[in-house]
Amino acid sequence: MPLEEFVERYSKLSGIPVRRENLIFYRLFNEIKHTVIALTGAKSFNDGRTRNIVIADRASIVTSYLIQFLDWLPETPLRTAL
Repeated sequence: MPLEEFVERYSKLSGIPVRRENLIFYRLFNEIKHTVIALTGAKSFNDGRTRNIVIADRASIVTSYLIQFLDWLPETPLRTAL
């Protein structure tokens, strides 16, 4: 389901309006959160604090999280500088 349709349905059915600014904030926050979690997992494996092979390559997915972050980042003078 497209995000705009979900937000519209959620607001209509719950009676809770969704502010676009809040939605953008949490989307951006979650991409950074995923990045930190992935890097922490990879570092834990690298440092020998875990032997869980599943998280050994977590650093390889960081680029996709950061690209998504930049795609969702609103146009501002600061973003233009990036």
